[in-house]
Amino acid sequence: MRKAFLVMATLMVYAQIGSHDFVSYDDGNYVYNNPRVREEISSSPIRQVNLRAGLKPRPAS
Repeated sequence: MRKAFLVMATLMVYAQIGSHDFVSYDDGNYVYNNPRVREEISSSPIRQVNLRAGLKPRPAS
C-alpha cells in the first residue's frame, strides 16, 4: 500500500513537467560562450582526461 502511494505521489508531482518549457537562463554564458568549454570540445577529450589524470601517452611501437 505504501509503495503504491509513493509511486502515485511521484507520478502526480512529475506529471506537471510535461507541459513546462525548457529553461536555459545561463547556458549561453557557461556553455556556448565559455572559451574553456569550447577549447575542450575542440581538442581530444580523452587525451585531456588522461593528461589531467597524470597518464602519459605510450610511444608507438
